[in-house]
Amino acid sequence: MNKEFTNTSTLLLFCTFGAIFFVSLSVSAVPLIVEGVRKSADMYHFLMYVDSVLEKETLGEVLLAVFTEPWARLYSTWLFLLSGTVYVAGEDWPIAIAILNIVFHALTITLASVFIFIVTRKVTLTILNSILLTFSIDVLIRVNWAISDSLFFLTATGAFIMVSIVLFRPKNLCLVILAALAVLVAGLTRPHGIAILVIGITALLMRDRLSKISSKASISVVAVFVLGLLLSFVVVAFVFGPNYEPITTEDEMLQTHLLKGIVIEGVYSSYHTGTDEFSVRLFIIFDRLVTFFSFFPQHWGTKHILLSSWFFLPWYIAFIGCWAIVCSRDIDSRIRCLILFSTIWILAVAAYAGWAHVSYEHRYRFPLMPVFAFQTILGVYLCIPLDKLLDKSKKWAIRTIVNS
Repeated sequence: MNKEFTNTSTLLLFCTFGAIFFVSLSVSAVPLIVEGVRKSADMYHFLMYVDSVLEKETLGEVLLAVFTEPWARLYSTWLFLLSGTVYVAGEDWPIAIAILNIVFHALTITLASVFIFIVTRKVTLTILNSILLTFSIDVLIRVNWAISDSLFFLTATGAFIMVSIVLFRPKNLCLVILAALAVLVAGLTRPHGIAILVIGITALLMRDRLSKISSKASISVVAVFVLGLLLSFVVVAFVFGPNYEPITTEDEMLQTHLLKGIVIEGVYSSYHTGTDEFSVRLFIIFDRLVTFFSFFPQHWGTKHILLSSWFFLPWYIAFIGCWAIVCSRDIDSRIRCLILFSTIWILAVAAYAGWAHVSYEHRYRFPLMPVFAFQTILGVYLCIPLDKLLDKSKKWAIRTIVNS
């Protein structure tokens, strides 16, 4: 009887994950069906590098071209995918990328939901997580664009999940190796993957201590990390002044964005003037950080803000709830570790936006959406007695049926 029950539960679980995949796949396909493939200025820059890659005769020459070219080296994983797609699909590569984006979205949302079930063992929360991500306007808004965001959505989420699982099972060397590879792939997909690479590798090296971390240590680590970020902002604002002589293409871009006063790239009403002053440059960086976490920037319409608020308002509340419960002695140290790790992960990626700029429609926030959703679900799991509520609802349903 128990074996049959277990087999049935496993089958239902697989059906749930399958349903999550196909629903998210269908919803993610809607923007492509309605609007078609959208193109951006970035794609033309990438195509120049793709032409260079496809002209190479050996793998060694390809690797040298991708990993040494300025700017391109920050998009290595994406360039490999794009080059292969252009080689196979030819002029139809934009539609091929858009289709891959849809698959990447469905895989990411499904993986995030599987991870929620691993942590909470609640199918209800697993489904709630998939709903949050599948119908989020911030997730759907770029799925039909022939750009790298959806790939980074997948690789960054995969890296976060793999490192988090290692923190649950720090002794499993095979998981550690797989997590390191996932972090490396994510780190080479987009420029702000550098933050993921640093945080991911550090967490893997400190996995034993982190998995057993105390409440006081968690608060101390976050405090030190935040102070480090604040110090980095001061250094960036001080160094990248008008008299700075760029060393590489990348730091030249950072200096240009800061001296132009860019907060949200392309939204000129968000730009600041007077960047010759250190205080103005520092304020710009903090303005970027605050804007990064906002769901109501000045250039968004009312509908977009309302659609975005149903995702971010619960996250704000859940984030506070998670950290309010970190000090509890009853909480599993591994759960405490996940709250700490996910928070540092979010702050690290947000810090890159502070150093560089906030991209239009918050593209730099896109790979963090599953982490935001995870913290929201974790807050519900820790702060709301779901089992009691479900029992009461079942009893109420039974009484209703009997009385009728």
